Amino acid sequence: MVAAALNATLLFTSSYVHGYASGIGNYITGYTAFANDAGAVDVPTAGAWIFTTDLNPVNANAPLVPLYRLGWKCADYTPTPPAVCSSNGHHMNTTYTTDQVGITAFVGVGYELDDIEGFIYPKTAAQPAGAVRLTREYAISRDDHAIFPENEHVTYAT
Repeated sequence: MVAAALNATLLFTSSYVHGYASGIGNYITGYTAFANDAGAVDVPTAGAWIFTTDLNPVNANAPLVPLYRLGWKCADYTPTPPAVCSSNGHHMNTTYTTDQVGITAFVGVGYELDDIEGFIYPKTAAQPAGAVRLTREYAISRDDHAIFPENEHVTYAT
């Protein structure tokens, strides 16, 4: 998904230019630049690990769960468009969920299922040492979802 975003080939695209905030999270061993990003000066960092398969590296008997990515933009139909669309017709929003209930809820208000972003530890299983739960928050005034490590809630809230 990151490579698709950098190359502007996501199904869900916009003319809005996104920036990457290098230095937030931890540096990733072995990664000093983004692949195929000629001339980039940003060093990849991560606040959380999203796995590329459902194979649990800690417990083979507890498969990882998909992290579904859903998107919406002002040009898409929704029964209740957010106020931000009246001032920014290019506004878009992305959110994530790990289950069918979440997919159904977001699709019901106009989101489209983009893809599986990756896989994470299931919330119903014991979390391995060092793992941090992800949390999703929503800012109504900006029509903006954020997903981040639970232990960074205070930082992101401010």
